[in-house]
Amino acid sequence: MHHLSTKLFSQDFADFEGEEKMQFKNTKPALIVFHTGKDNFADGFKEIYYKLSIDNEMLTVYDVLVNEYPEIPKSYRITAFPATMFVPAGGKPIIVQGYTTCKEAIKDLKEYILTT
Repeated sequence: MHHLSTKLFSQDFADFEGEEKMQFKNTKPALIVFHTGKDNFADGFKEIYYKLSIDNEMLTVYDVLVNEYPEIPKSYRITAFPATMFVPAGGKPIIVQGYTTCKEAIKDLKEYILTT
């Protein structure tokens, strides 16, 4: 699991200086979890997504602490946290807002990333 900063996001995923101009650069599928604090993330999310990253070697899992990097979720109009962004390789992201269970996360991962 990797921590995603504004710089790393711009470097690896997209220049987010306006939604209509976003060009996604990722060549590997990714899952990005947006959360408001370490406690929020530690209470279940970290465990769920760590397991997904171990079970799916081609998947890179990131987390964004929105209090430190508010410009990233703001550029996607994400206002409810936690939120999960599923980013297929070379594709546009799918955003799921709110809490999820491990079973739901695996289902979403298969639907949004592993089938594309």
